[in-house]
Formats: sequence, C-alpha cells, structure tokens
Amino acid sequence: MVQEDETAIAYARFIKTSVSNMLRVYPTIILNEEDDDAQEVHVPAHWGLALRHQHDIQKFVASELAGLRKFEGNREIQNILSAIPEAGEPLMLLMENTPFFADIGLEGKLKSTALNGPILKPLMTYYFLCACMIYIDAALEPTVKMIRPRSSTEEKRASTTVEMETAVEEDILAGAVETRQRTIGQLLGTILGIMESLKNGSRGTGGISVSNEQIIKSVLAAKEKEKAKVTKRKGDLSVDELEVDNIMQQHRLGAWSLGQTRALYVYDEHQYEKERVELEKDALMELRLGRIDVVTEGNRDIYAMEEVQEQAIRERVQNELMNAFRAMGDDDDFGERDSDAFA
Repeated sequence: MVQEDETAIAYARFIKTSVSNMLRVYPTIILNEEDDDAQEVHVPAHWGLALRHQHDIQKFVASELAGLRKFEGNREIQNILSAIPEAGEPLMLLMENTPFFADIGLEGKLKSTALNGPILKPLMTYYFLCACMIYIDAALEPTVKMIRPRSSTEEKRASTTVEMETAVEEDILAGAVETRQRTIGQLLGTILGIMESLKNGSRGTGGISVSNEQIIKSVLAAKEKEKAKVTKRKGDLSVDELEVDNIMQQHRLGAWSLGQTRALYVYDEHQYEKERVELEKDALMELRLGRIDVVTEGNRDIYAMEEVQEQAIRERVQNELMNAFRAMGDDDDFGERDSDAFA
C-alpha cells in the first residue's frame, strides 16, 4: 500500500470518529448533564487497568469534555441538540458504508482504483463539512412561530395595541433566534477546538498527526535514553556490585527478569505502576535541571504528569525562598555596632 493510501485511511478514521462525536456523543453528553468530576468517569473493570492508569484516563476524558460543560442546562439549544442525532443519521450511514480500495500493483505497475486515497480524503472532508452544516442549518431554522390573531373577529378589531404587541413579540423572537445562533456557533467552535487538540496533541507534540519518520525517531530516542540510563546505573555501582549485576543479567534475575514474564507483551498493572514511577522520577529530575528531552515531553502528552510538574515548581520556589533567607544578614552579622544607626 502506497503512503498516500495509508494517510487517507488514518485521515478517514479520524474524521469518522470526530463526526460520530459531533452528531451522537457530544449532544447526548450535553443533554444528559453528566457530572464533570473526573472521578465520575467510569472505567470498565474488565480492562484490568492499574489504579493510576484509571485516574489518567479519567483526567483525559474530563479535560477533553471540559469545554462542553458550559452548554449543559442551556434551554435555548436543547431542542436543537435533541434533533441533531436523528438529522445526522443518514450522513453517518453513508460515511460508515463508504468503501475504500487501495491502489493495486499489477505487472510492476501501480493501478489506481475508483476509491483510493486521493478520492477518500476529499469525501471525508465533505462529510465533515456536512456535519458542520447540520449544526448551522439547525441554528438558522426558525423553530418558533410568531403569535397572531386567529379569529376573523379579532382580525377586524386589530388595533394599534395589537400591532405593538406583535412588534414586541417579533423583537423577542428575533433576540431569541440571535442568542440561539450565537450559542450554537460557540458550541461548534468548541467542538472544532476539541478536534484540533486531539489532532495536534494537548501540548502540540504531534497527537495523531505523526509521520512514520517521526515515530522512528521517537523510538530511537527512547532506546538511546534507556541505554544511557542502564550505562549510568552500572557506572555508579562498585566493582563487587557490578560483578553481581552482570551475573544477574546473564541469568535473567531480578530487574533483568522482565523478558521471562508475560508483562513483556501483555499489559500488566504491576509493571505499569513500576514503569510509571520510573518515568515520573526521570521527569522530575529533568524538570529540576531545566532540561526536558523529547522522550519526556512525549510522555507528558501520554501520561497525566501535571502533579510532577507542580512538585518541581514548588521545589524551585522553596529553593528560591531559602536562598533569599540565606542572603539576609543575621542580627550578629554586624557585631556590637548593629544598632549604632539608631543611636
């Protein structure tokens, strides 16, 4: 498969997920007015995740949905949000059943198909724009009819008072429509912001928009950093300790026994906790030194390490305060003449 087709598949997967969130997930979340506390986000028990891993997922979900919370309980858009899933169902059906056929290599030549990457990407872009138009059309559609006299007798007795009341009603309805349109515009902007954050990553470290070359570089950087850690740890050992560590490495004992366990290829909550502690220690040390490499920066986008950064900031502030106190002179620094200025 050529690179253009691979890119189109990743792009289509992202657009499908985003459109599904726009038309199904986000309206339901806003209408249900679920608790925005991260602890209320349910993580299935059968996933078998470590407790800290569960907290990370809860924080990420709460962070992603934080922008939608301000629209909960908004009566002006509830009817629109209730109608959006049904209005978007034909689009979802079309998008989910759009086929894809990668280019085929025949007799040493690449044959283009009818629905390859260059065709799939514009189609998915069009589906996404259609999903945005569903919100826009719903905001522009007048959902409330103005109240007018109904009987013929009342029509004949139309007076200045009735005209004034009608004018007031028109102003009220116009204001309500404008407010509704502004709110839907803000909601659509928030949704697009969520998509942008998911695409580029919370810290602009790539998100899903990562090339194969960037992935290879990141893997090589992680390997080099791990190798440097092992070299440094062995260099800090004494001669006897190094000899014992080499024997344990040869027999795959202690810290070298990971390759003999299922945790090497199957998720293990205990191994996750162990590796997570090591990652936090490395991140804290680099934050203290003010030198954060690309590996740690990438881990900060994967794991919720805000507490580690806050701890580093607290330590830096505390050190600055201690240095300031040390620079201040004591009462006896000037000898017996420290009060001459007040004599």
